[in-house]
Amino acid sequence: MEIIRTEEELTNGLIQALIKNHKENHLERYNKLYRYYKGQTDILKRKNEKNTGNKPNNTLVNNFSGYIVDIIKGYFVGKPVTYSSQNEEYLSELMEIFIANNEQDENSELAGIMGIHGRAYEIVYADANNQLRFNEIFPQQCIMVYNNNIIPEPRFAIRYYEINNIMDKNSKTHIEVYTEDEIISLEEVKREGQEAQLIEVSREEHYFGEVPVIEYQNNEERMGDFEKVISLIDAYDNAASNKLNDLDYFSDAYMYLVGYLGSEKEDIKDMKDNRIILLKEKGEAGFLVKPSNNADSEAIQDRLQNDIHKFSFVPDLSDEKFSSNVSGVAMEYKHFGLDQIVSNKERKFKTGLMKRIRLITTYINHLKNTNYDPNEIKITFNRNKPINEKERVEMVNILKDIISTQSSIDLLPMIENSQEEMERIAMEKDPYADAIKNDIDTDYILKSLEEQARHDSERQGDIND
Repeated sequence: MEIIRTEEELTNGLIQALIKNHKENHLERYNKLYRYYKGQTDILKRKNEKNTGNKPNNTLVNNFSGYIVDIIKGYFVGKPVTYSSQNEEYLSELMEIFIANNEQDENSELAGIMGIHGRAYEIVYADANNQLRFNEIFPQQCIMVYNNNIIPEPRFAIRYYEINNIMDKNSKTHIEVYTEDEIISLEEVKREGQEAQLIEVSREEHYFGEVPVIEYQNNEERMGDFEKVISLIDAYDNAASNKLNDLDYFSDAYMYLVGYLGSEKEDIKDMKDNRIILLKEKGEAGFLVKPSNNADSEAIQDRLQNDIHKFSFVPDLSDEKFSSNVSGVAMEYKHFGLDQIVSNKERKFKTGLMKRIRLITTYINHLKNTNYDPNEIKITFNRNKPINEKERVEMVNILKDIISTQSSIDLLPMIENSQEEMERIAMEKDPYADAIKNDIDTDYILKSLEEQARHDSERQGDIND
């Protein structure tokens, strides 16, 4: 998909030209992809085009688009992204900001928007109380502009949305321009019979050190998860709808009577009411029906369904092959294509998360005069994949004398924090582990225990004497 690059000076004319280009060349695609995700596929338009009033015109929507996006999103970020660092103070401060912004839910929303539209945006900002915030933005409302470097870097970003005034038929577009050092708010006012004009409302500095808008790319081409199989989805909807139309034709079959040309409406009504037909000697009754091609229709639908899953790399989880007793190796092969898609997503998403952390860290360093380094944060993705737990436990048992205990614990899906589990194990094996963990003087405890043992021994000696 198009990457907007320019070295032109930032002017009102350039802003208006970029917004116009966005509306004319991108909005239609974004809106169609969002429609498909919600199940509003093009088959629904067939009512107005082909319905004559005499023929059945079923329009069945099979929401493969929503299924593909939701399955990939669940596999990708169904388990939260985790963060670690040797600098515990820095990590703690960063996690407080993440919790305040419901970071796990934000990541899920971004992954969904990416999966639908091929890209998603996020704005990092400080609210009225100087609290750091970040929030997702749909690509229908955002434009990222890059420079012409070999590796393009953001020059500025535009966020815009329409405000319609029904009462006086005037409308205006609210525009926010984010540069490397300031945020410019403008309004594009449209009045009847006049050209739209941009009016600057405010201009304020920010302290993020770079454009505080992040583009999360779904892939290098910035395509949605189901975008490549839209034609197959349309064909499946069409085949399913036509099949139901054929069934309706059968239910509307015409009855024929041979030798009863003189039948009146009253005769036919009596037949319907009494469920009896009195035939003449050479009379005949039957139904005219359209020959059925169910077998061909089923074959076409099966082929289309298989191709949709094949080319989107999303397995059909309703397939009997995905039974609960499938081995771990077999399951890995079934998810191989999906793993390749998600691996690419992780690399792209990590780039966005690193910029989010960088923006937040720059602001914290400016506000609190600290010297945190965003490169100290390690990001780990945790795929939400089905696991044969019995096989995993058996494997850990085999490896227990080959790898460290902590590495073995890391392999167990039911253990979320291996470090905490190691501490529990130590406490169970060593009665002084809790004291060591809490920095208690263990030498003092040992001396006290020795003194108590000597005292007990002396008492026992007195008793014996």
